[in-house]
Amino acid sequence: MDAHTHFSHLARYNVWATKRLLRAVEALPETDYRRDVGLFFKSIHGTLNHLLVGEHLIWFARFAKGVSPKVPLDTEAEPDRARLAQALK
Repeated sequence: MDAHTHFSHLARYNVWATKRLLRAVEALPETDYRRDVGLFFKSIHGTLNHLLVGEHLIWFARFAKGVSPKVPLDTEAEPDRARLAQALK
């Protein structure tokens, strides 16, 4: 498998997995979504923000711009639940 095919496959998987994750999270009440459940990034909201920071603010900048921004992994990049889900899509 050539590199383009391989990375295209990984990108499609990422889209599929993100959509599936967000569908599961959609059903949660706001209190459960934001409650500290002992995860590394505290809540489900914190974990989803971590995904946004890692994928969009750090890795995208590395791949697309050739820079490695110093962004703390626990940054709340998007406080709004709906906008966070949209940004992850």
